Amino acid sequence: MYNINDILAQLQSGQSADEIAKSFTDALNAAIQKQNEQTKADERRKAKICDMTNLMEAIIDFIDEYYHEVMPKDMDLDITEADAVELIDELDTAIPQLVSAFKDFEELTVKPASHVEPIGTTKKHPSAKSVTFEAKDFSFGDAMEKFFKQNGLI
Repeated sequence: MYNINDILAQLQSGQSADEIAKSFTDALNAAIQKQNEQTKADERRKAKICDMTNLMEAIIDFIDEYYHEVMPKDMDLDITEADAVELIDELDTAIPQLVSAFKDFEELTVKPASHVEPIGTTKKHPSAKSVTFEAKDFSFGDAMEKFFKQNGLI
């Protein structure tokens, strides 16, 4: 926050009134932008909590309607905002880890081609590369085992 001492110090350091006004304007605009971003983030968080609460209630209602035999008789079916926040926080932690794990798994299952003949030509172009891909080179079981080991699951 600027005060009279800041202004005097800037004037004494040789800054013009226009430069000082511009720095105030820049600082004010940055603060307004930050406040707007925070307001949007707060609104999004509230909407996320509301949507999660509604989703959780719908799932409980669905299970109660169609699979009531698995619902404990004394189960509290009232979903609170705290329940939704807890699940959202868990998802916010788990989703990036899942995305990373799936990327790791995808890398294990992609085998680069090593032999492909150009289509429709009898002569090879000097820059054409021969590559081969054989299905026997890939083992889904080996990829799964490597994935599980990398993620500490076995």
